[in-house]
Order: sequence, then C-alpha cells, then structure tokens
Amino acid sequence: MSSVVSPIAYIGPMGAGLGFSLSGMFVEETDDATHALEVVRRWKTGGEYKIIFMDEALAEPNLAAIRSLNEDALPAIMLLANPSRPTHTAANNLQQLMIRAIGSDIFAS
Repeated sequence: MSSVVSPIAYIGPMGAGLGFSLSGMFVEETDDATHALEVVRRWKTGGEYKIIFMDEALAEPNLAAIRSLNEDALPAIMLLANPSRPTHTAANNLQQLMIRAIGSDIFAS
C-alpha cells in the first residue's frame, strides 16, 4: 500500500488500514490469517520494522506462532483489538507480555 516511511507496520483486514497508512506506517491488508502470519514472519526476518501491529482476529488462529515470534525483543508484535469482531485476544496477549516483562500482573485484583 505504501513505501517504508516508519519503522512501524500494520497488518489487518481489508479496508482497516487507511488510518495507519495516513500516519506513515506501512500497511498490509488481508483477510487470510495464514497469509498474515507469513507476512509477519517475513517482516520479522527482514528487520526493517521495530513494531508490528496486528489485528487480533488475524492473530488468533496463529497465537502460538506469534508468541514464539515475540520471544525476540524486536520487532515487537502488538495485537490490536478489532472493534467489529472483538475476541479479547489483544488484551490477553498484552497481559501475558506484561507478566513476562515485570514478573506479575499488576492489574490483577
């Protein structure tokens, strides 16, 4: 959709990337979770991005692979909530990253 302007990329469903693209991020749009994982793996290997935002609906079928890819510090793969198809995968993944980073869930009651 655009050339690399920022060290941040976004992968999400068709039609969802315009705002990200306008902010200077590289955007890949797909509705295929398998293709999304292939793209994230390619971006991870390429090293041109420091942060990869991924729609939670595309990430959910590939969550184990994404968690494995997130073992390396960079690029960080951050899941974003999908308001039209919320699965809470993004919130759960962020909680797991927080626990790994600081050793406990500071928001747990």
